[in-house]
Amino acid sequence: MVVTLRREAKELGINTMDFAKRLLDYGFHAPTTYFPLLVPECLLIEPTESETQEELDGFVAALIKIRAEAREQPDLVRSAPTGCRCAACTRYEPPSAWIWRGPPAMANGNTTLPAGVVLSGPAAFPCRVTSVRDIN
Repeated sequence: MVVTLRREAKELGINTMDFAKRLLDYGFHAPTTYFPLLVPECLLIEPTESETQEELDGFVAALIKIRAEAREQPDLVRSAPTGCRCAACTRYEPPSAWIWRGPPAMANGNTTLPAGVVLSGPAAFPCRVTSVRDIN
């Protein structure tokens, strides 16, 4: 299903991305935004067969609440996600601040691998991306 929020964007100044981010505060994963490209300010909603009727009703209720919030408190919707306290939201740093520390075997400046260890492609070993702040 494709839902357009063109009227809300024009009348309230709240765009599709604002709606999608606000859904996170209600505990819903944001649907695909701005696709298909032919439909302006749209959400592509593709529920799966594993979602219950209650979950779908909750999703629709959240969209209705967000629309009401957009009319009454547009800054709340624009500043979303506001209730998310996960590490990604509270400690986000842009990719320009990320560094790659390599696989665990190479941590702490160790540039040699243990005997018998062969690295082959990105899936062969876990890597850690951390921020410069973590190192300093």
